[in-house]
Amino acid sequence: MASAYRTAVLAARRAGVDADPEAQLTTPIDVLLTALARLAGIKTLRLIREQQLQGSRPDFGVLRDGRFCGWIELKKPDTALDDPSTWTGHNGRQWKHLSELDNLVLSNGREMRWFRLGEQAGEPALLPYGDGRWDAEPAIRLLRQFAEGRVAPITAVSVLAGRLAPLARDLRDRILFQRTHRDSEGAGAAAHAHDAWRAYFQEDANEAQFSDAVAQVVSYGLVIAALEGAADLNDDGIVTLPEARLALHGHHRLLSAALAPILEVEGFLATIELEVGAIERLVSAVDVVTVRARQDPRGEPWLWFYEDFLASYDPEARKQVGVYYTPIEVVECITHVVNDVLVNRFGLINGFGDPSVRTLDPACGTGTFPLSVTDCAAERMREERGEAGPAQAATILGRTLFGFELLPGPYAVAHLRITQRLRELGGQLPADGVNVLLADTLASPHDDTGPELVLFGDAAVLAAERRHAQQVKRKQPLMVILGNPPYRRVAESTARARAAGWSTATPSRTRTGRCLRALSRAPTNTRYSATDAASTTCTPTSGAGQCGKPSKLMGRVLAS
Repeated sequence: MASAYRTAVLAARRAGVDADPEAQLTTPIDVLLTALARLAGIKTLRLIREQQLQGSRPDFGVLRDGRFCGWIELKKPDTALDDPSTWTGHNGRQWKHLSELDNLVLSNGREMRWFRLGEQAGEPALLPYGDGRWDAEPAIRLLRQFAEGRVAPITAVSVLAGRLAPLARDLRDRILFQRTHRDSEGAGAAAHAHDAWRAYFQEDANEAQFSDAVAQVVSYGLVIAALEGAADLNDDGIVTLPEARLALHGHHRLLSAALAPILEVEGFLATIELEVGAIERLVSAVDVVTVRARQDPRGEPWLWFYEDFLASYDPEARKQVGVYYTPIEVVECITHVVNDVLVNRFGLINGFGDPSVRTLDPACGTGTFPLSVTDCAAERMREERGEAGPAQAATILGRTLFGFELLPGPYAVAHLRITQRLRELGGQLPADGVNVLLADTLASPHDDTGPELVLFGDAAVLAAERRHAQQVKRKQPLMVILGNPPYRRVAESTARARAAGWSTATPSRTRTGRCLRALSRAPTNTRYSATDAASTTCTPTSGAGQCGKPSKLMGRVLAS
């Protein structure tokens, strides 16, 4: 074994062949570590060579007994491994990414070192690179530690967001590579999955949007399934994507259905098994009880989760689509001003908790405005009805509170947060879950185009979501519309909104001292205008909908 390895890694130099020293290590390292794994008592250790995508991906992803366990990165034999933080150039840039990985082996062909989140773990192990006697025991010990390495329990939402983002980014980049390189491994399966996504989920999704959506659906689907509990059906310590799909089917049916193009398109999941496996391994380490109980010093943990995630996952995309979240003081100001109008000017004593008040946030993000509405209604009904009031408010809001969101990531978080809050208040949720819909607010409510086949299973769930959003636009007698739409997306979609028959008049504007005090605490780079539209008449251009009576559009917040 040692002699064969030594011969292989030195073959190019001895033959005088001009070869990349790092590339020459690939096959010999694979063969050597596979043999060492057998000596270490590891049943199966499979090293999968990574395609060299743009970025800083390790050379190998590693499966132990069919399950993802970590990464291996190769360096040239003259590269020092004792302190990668001192690397410069390409190696230095790559280390920024590699240091985010929790189970990584670095090897330069001469030795191996084990790293966890950028810190060396255990002792280095020499490899049989040069002449002389070689002791295999240190390498066997290191490989066993690496193969058995588990993710340390994750006890905070902020930690989960930071650790999840680079893995989701790797998955996105893998799929995008498959979609933009037609001759790459897995390109055919990825194309079929993309077609399925367009047919039943997002008909105008380009390659980048499809790749991004799948990465976020996989990531958030696994996170939410783990937090729901009982997702590890075979109790083996790993929540897999198929298990997550089953766990989500109850109260998160759309998210479950959105996994269909990933799981059911033949061959697609196999082409992304390393990236999905890495996310499965991370999410399975979440300490559900502690995460649920722990607070973020900045406020409610899930309020910050997606913002933390996106800041690391793709800060440029965040800037382009205008995904910045409204300060909670502003959200509460808007909500309470509108609730005051409902109670004191409309005579609806329970405010948002009145069954006649239908409320929509047309770009709900992670659900901050709907949650504020929920808390406001619970507080009001506790005052009016005593301790039973919050549960009654939550049950009513399960039917009367609506949110639209276009992006799968924040949609998933909003669905989770609102479901949890209504349950915490003691509400009885509708059989098909809360009315948070993955939908484009600016799309026409009259566009009934789509598959004409008789649909069943996941396809039927996706089609039902589309119809549900159209029905809300066409038939729900909405009394309150409030929120903070992403400025870039809204600015580029004005003409489409008007053409859809889903636009409104501009409300009259007033401000209160209470609002001004809250707004003064907002970040200085953001200006907010809170409006009370109690006398506004809202008339869709095509005559559809139910907002032709006075005072239907109650609250609006604009950001610039």
